[in-house]
Amino acid sequence: MIAGLTEAQANDFTNRLQKAQKDFAPIAEHLSKGKDFLQKKEFKQAENEYKSALDSSKGSVDKGLARYGLADVYEKKGDYKKAIQTLQILRDENTADFAKPELDARISLLKTKLIAR
Repeated sequence: MIAGLTEAQANDFTNRLQKAQKDFAPIAEHLSKGKDFLQKKEFKQAENEYKSALDSSKGSVDKGLARYGLADVYEKKGDYKKAIQTLQILRDENTADFAKPELDARISLLKTKLIAR
């Protein structure tokens, strides 16, 4: 039993946790495959995996991870405009305030790269 909870509360918590893990498993698989493809510079496959993760996502954290991965793909492909757009969406959609300065810094860096072309 979980300290401080009744048996019914502990069971409910355990059931919700198991459901969340089950729901996240396919998303985690897409994220992992996307990262692997990106490391191998197989950009189209990486993009497809991150898009699949995004399409499967139900929560803001899942979507954030997928969008961040997509931005990585676009940046590595040299599509800075698309990377910037993706990061701006991420920043504006339910991103915690503490993460926004990092996203803004990355967006600024990408804008500099885009101008330098």
